Amino acid sequence: MSASDRIEIARETYRAYELGDRSLVERHLAPEFRFSSPADVDIDLPVYFERCWPNAERIAGFEFQRIIESGDEVVVTYEATTTDGQRFRNTEVLTFAGDQIIRRGCGHTAAPGHLGDGDQISHGPRKARPALDFKLT
Repeated sequence: MSASDRIEIARETYRAYELGDRSLVERHLAPEFRFSSPADVDIDLPVYFERCWPNAERIAGFEFQRIIESGDEVVVTYEATTTDGQRFRNTEVLTFAGDQIIRRGCGHTAAPGHLGDGDQISHGPRKARPALDFKLT
């Protein structure tokens, strides 16, 4: 699969949110798909659609800042505009197996005048998670 194919698949998954067309994103996500963000760590496909897909109703559009293909990954940085005119910025890493996305990792970032960490689009109720203990070696 060429880099341009993976980049087009990535663009189409964001277009699905703009159009509210879940079938556009479903066909590109592998059954073993996993999603991680600060709010949702390593969730599976059904939970992804339960928590994340409802946000399609609030997305007006994406402005891509960067789309880079590297190996089996596509890195996407975008600024999204919500239907009420607010903006936020994220960087996501999409990992591919063939022509399907098997993992999407999202890091929430905010730019001046944009939504901040406490103002991200809601992903629904969360279960408490244990604190992570990172050790540098």
